[in-house]
Amino acid sequence: MFLKNPKLLFKSNSFRLITWYTVFFVLSSLIVNIYAYTVISKFIREQSREEVTGDIAELRDIYSENGIEALHTEVFEDVDDPFIVRLVTTEGDTALLRVPEDWEGINLEQMDQTLYSQEVEWEYLRDSGIEERIEIASLAASDGAILQIGQIIDLREDLLSRIHRVYIFSLIPILALGYLGGLFVADRTLSPIKQLISTLNSIVESGNMDVRVPMPGADKLYRELISLFNTMLDKIETLVNGMRGMLDNVAHDLRTPMTRFRGTAEVALASERNGETLREALVDCVEESERILITLNTLMDVSEA
Repeated sequence: MFLKNPKLLFKSNSFRLITWYTVFFVLSSLIVNIYAYTVISKFIREQSREEVTGDIAELRDIYSENGIEALHTEVFEDVDDPFIVRLVTTEGDTALLRVPEDWEGINLEQMDQTLYSQEVEWEYLRDSGIEERIEIASLAASDGAILQIGQIIDLREDLLSRIHRVYIFSLIPILALGYLGGLFVADRTLSPIKQLISTLNSIVESGNMDVRVPMPGADKLYRELISLFNTMLDKIETLVNGMRGMLDNVAHDLRTPMTRFRGTAEVALASERNGETLREALVDCVEESERILITLNTLMDVSEA
């Protein structure tokens, strides 16, 4: 039926239930995925920045308390440290710079900032001069100089990109699960209605009033609906049986006077057509017709009631 008239498909309750469930399921899953990705990415970035935040705060304290010489000794003590460290004076000059060996060619102009914040400020270098992606943390010292530490974030960003792709590709199974869930919900929800329709078709086709709709499970609304429908069928069956009995009685009550009516007429026709005999026959016919009229009037009164 839906294939012959596609408009009926879009207007059907099944299609609407499946559509609404699928949309709700997909949107809910998207919200959960976006929230999960936001939390995970924030956690990964915070973990990645935690070491840099601790180092830059420690180096600032060394510089503020012991000067640039102590800072120089601390910075160049571990030459294998994979971070770039830079100290920029208030005039914008680079007072200290340590660049890892594989960072040759880095564009220092991208690191030139005039930040005077007591909190760590983060910046993503879009044109660092090297292939790797770099993130710079800047922190102002007590004399206004800016201490900067940079780290390569390729591994972190690649991991976040893979997680992002996983969440995007998960939309396909989420959509499929939403549709299958919608089919299941629609089937369970409309099952009592389908049983109701099946029962009505059975009654219409066979005329058998003994058929009843099976009572569903725990759904109170459907149980009440089907209970009322079965009660209605009980009353209709009682009424139909009563009407059948009444019609049988009426047929019996009509058959007797009609038989007498016909018998009297046949006797009168078979007689020698004596006037008195014919008159008695007519009187009998009138009496029988009166009984028939009484029965018919009673039947009409019942019908009107």
